[in-house]
Amino acid sequence: MNNYYGVLQSKNGVTMRRKALFCTWFCLLCAISMLSAQGRMVSGIVTSSEDQLPVIGANVLVKGTSTGTATDVDGRFEVEVPGPEAVLVFSYTGMLTQEETVGNRSTIDIVMEPDVQTLQELVVVGYGEQKKSVVTGSIASVSAEEIEQTPVLRVEQALQGRTAGVQVTSTSGQPGDGLTVRIRGAGTTGSADPLYVVDGLPVGGIDYLNPGDIESIEVLKDAASAAIYGARAANGVVLITTKGGKVGELKVSYDGYYGVQNPWKKVGVLNATQYAIVQNEAAAASGLSIPFDDPYAQGEGTNWVDQIFEENAPIMNQQLTVSGGNEKSTFAGSFGYFTQDGIVGGDKSTFERFSARINSEHKVGDNFVFGENFSFSRIDRRAIDANNEFGGPLMNALNIDPITPVYATDPAVIAGLDPRAVQDDQGRYYAISPFATQEVVNPLARLEVTNSRYKLDKVVGNMYGQYEILPGLKARTSFGIDLAYGVGDNFRPEFFLNGAQISNVSRIDKNIDRWFNWIWETTLAYDKSIGQHQFGLLAGNTAQENNYENIAGGKSNVVFEDFDNAFLNTATDEASATIFGGAAESAILSYFGRFTYSFADKYLLTAIMRADGSSRFGANNRFGYFPSISAGWVISQEDFFPARGVVDFLNIRASWGQNVIQ
Repeated sequence: MNNYYGVLQSKNGVTMRRKALFCTWFCLLCAISMLSAQGRMVSGIVTSSEDQLPVIGANVLVKGTSTGTATDVDGRFEVEVPGPEAVLVFSYTGMLTQEETVGNRSTIDIVMEPDVQTLQELVVVGYGEQKKSVVTGSIASVSAEEIEQTPVLRVEQALQGRTAGVQVTSTSGQPGDGLTVRIRGAGTTGSADPLYVVDGLPVGGIDYLNPGDIESIEVLKDAASAAIYGARAANGVVLITTKGGKVGELKVSYDGYYGVQNPWKKVGVLNATQYAIVQNEAAAASGLSIPFDDPYAQGEGTNWVDQIFEENAPIMNQQLTVSGGNEKSTFAGSFGYFTQDGIVGGDKSTFERFSARINSEHKVGDNFVFGENFSFSRIDRRAIDANNEFGGPLMNALNIDPITPVYATDPAVIAGLDPRAVQDDQGRYYAISPFATQEVVNPLARLEVTNSRYKLDKVVGNMYGQYEILPGLKARTSFGIDLAYGVGDNFRPEFFLNGAQISNVSRIDKNIDRWFNWIWETTLAYDKSIGQHQFGLLAGNTAQENNYENIAGGKSNVVFEDFDNAFLNTATDEASATIFGGAAESAILSYFGRFTYSFADKYLLTAIMRADGSSRFGANNRFGYFPSISAGWVISQEDFFPARGVVDFLNIRASWGQNVIQ
């Protein structure tokens, strides 16, 4: 019994030892598993590559989780990671986001690079550029990516809804019609349009520009930032920079689209039955005899709003771009074609634009750069009286009665029409309303006798050279031209729309416009950094001359009764011939300067002075002076600013400027 018991004890001892060993390994595995589940700590320091100083408030996040932290005043961080496969994401405003796989490391030091596309992004401020983060004026920017999001005919449309304080409204919606741009309201009487500057060259209009050629748009909204352009900037300034070449392989790209346009909503109008009922009620209320015995017999009648709108009016844009270059020379060239038909007027309301552009820049040695920006455009536009209170098609469509049909079909009615009654291209006579007033006519007949066309050829460009005299000291000169030649034709055939709107003779009128503006600008710019102090000085002068001349004439009794063959020499009534014209000339001589200062990109100051001498000023006061001063405080750069708050960039600005002569 004892021996047997002893054997049992021995066996149980081995069993117990095995159980104890198993429990030990099991607990160890559980501990390792728990430690693995809990993760481990990783620490490090984040610094900036620009000044090797710690980056305060940089975000450190475990990718794919909500676990993260922020660097302290020394740029240090400590974060728990689940395992070696974890990826840490380092981000900070104005810096490029970086990712690092943890692996077996417990210490990870990061050097962050500046992001030139955010706070280091350069924005055009007039005769130069500044970092976006240190601009003290009120400037709004629109990038090429934003412009490309929506198919637009005119550059102004790219500003709609993207620039606070800038109101862009359409005058009519007709293809080629200008838009009204108001920057913080109307600043002057007369024209309240802003000044447009394309690649440093003030231009008279921007309808010639292909939106696909634009790199960026900056809007100088306040007087302080716009004062650098003097009196012409009283209503704000729109600075447009076109695309240039970049170092790299030759690139050929094509962009295009085709679409159709339809009105998203139409004005509701009465049908013939409803119109007859309203007329009967009006007559009864006035004590007159009822004009319609059975108003319900009139049926639906003519919906004139539907009649004047074109369905699926086409719009198309095609653009081919070629760019490339090396360290010494870069270039970008483009060819564009845009066409759009109006949703009212058919082929009477169209816009067609062909554009070509070449931008290039070349380096000679280490100090000299020269280049050019040139564009050519041809615009062919046909238009109707879109906003005419009495002759416009929309007004006529809304006011003419729905009882009148589009075409006269009764032979007796046709036989009684005036010989000059309007016909369409199929020989059908347009019906004349017996109910309409003298101002209201058949809108389709009105469109038939509308023949207006304007063709414009325009060359805009400049050549420039820049020499770096000393490190930070650059001299630049440029010469630019804005040359345009336009021809307008207006043909009025014989017609009879009603008893008050008649043309007894056909007539052709033609006008020729020519613009030639040139500008020569020279600037001297100096930028210097001393520790955290940054200084900028700019001085320059501008000489500009604007020339315009016009000649116009007309003659009646045109032999050919169609627009395509209507020329002055085909009109026979010499007694009706008219000719007139005129010319205008103006010149500007300006001197300007700008001083900028910033400390640690936190405390900012800008001062501007411009003197404009203009031939349009009074003889006793040829010069006007336009000063401005602005300051800024980037609070988000201060140590006390919350590192991980809702706001990551906060800049308070104050400015004063003068753009009008006191």
